[in-house]
Amino acid sequence: MHTLDHLPAHLRDRFLLYAGRDEWLAARIERTAAGAIGSTTASGLLGLSPWATPWDVWARVHAPERLAPDDGPPARILERGLAMEPLIASLYTQETGAQSYGSAEYMTATHPGGIITTSPDAIVVDGDSVGIGEWKFAAPWTKDEYPSDFLEIATLEELDAAAIRGRWPAKRQYIVQAMCHLIASGLDFCDLFIVFGQDVKLGHPVEGWDSHVAVEGTSRLRITRDAATLTTVGQAIMAAHARYIVGGEEPEDGRQPALWGDRSDPLSGKRDAEGAEVEALAELADAKREAAEMDARVKKLRADLRDSIEASGKVGIRTETSEGGKVSASISKKGTLSIRGI
Repeated sequence: MHTLDHLPAHLRDRFLLYAGRDEWLAARIERTAAGAIGSTTASGLLGLSPWATPWDVWARVHAPERLAPDDGPPARILERGLAMEPLIASLYTQETGAQSYGSAEYMTATHPGGIITTSPDAIVVDGDSVGIGEWKFAAPWTKDEYPSDFLEIATLEELDAAAIRGRWPAKRQYIVQAMCHLIASGLDFCDLFIVFGQDVKLGHPVEGWDSHVAVEGTSRLRITRDAATLTTVGQAIMAAHARYIVGGEEPEDGRQPALWGDRSDPLSGKRDAEGAEVEALAELADAKREAAEMDARVKKLRADLRDSIEASGKVGIRTETSEGGKVSASISKKGTLSIRGI
């Protein structure tokens, strides 16, 4: 059965399969030069990518000669990600029971408007629902940045509510990528499936990679289709595209465009403080500043005391406090200042 045969018939014309990586890459370069938007470009336009600012995206179209030659993620990261995809797809099916198709193929999905085009890692079928599989390989020490159990989310508000330590339950560029997949494909959901592991001498052999891999856990976040949410995100992307790519305005390097209306950045994983939170947060900020100032004062007093004691040729000093207590300071053979009586 052909990979695209698993898609709903009315959405198949959005997808295109390529003969191989070279053909897919050539098409991607051509689209980028023409100002099309992929999920990576979208993250960059919104100021949410670790690899590209809005300025980088603008420069690729309007001033490629000004880009640094090493612009973008390290090649080894990209190579490892591609090599891991069949392993990740296999683990996905084992753990979820959903079927995955097309992980060994190169494909794109394009919105009927022709501007947003993404490159899904796989088509996945879960019962009666068809979606996109987006595979990620991450270091095991990043586990606490992702859901420990399967999490299904549709709206920006739900993402805010599911925040882990004030951050959305996945990297923001991954969330944008998943939403772009839904915009481009028209499908029901996008599963972000993250495998945590590291290169080792023994473990899973990976074809096309120069070491084995030790798998140390997985995480799955499902972004389901919500028309209002996708409209909000799509409009923000298109506004940035119109401003920087079509209009040619050069953005300030690293600046995130203010395109979200009342929500200055719904992808921040944060909301406005409410009620007693406003005063508590302001008070905490003041307390932290005062603590930092006091810490700096203590460090200076200790340094001044040690210099003064050393200059006197003695090993310590003593005095009484204003409350009648005794306090002393002495310098050890290793040069450490100790305070007693406090």
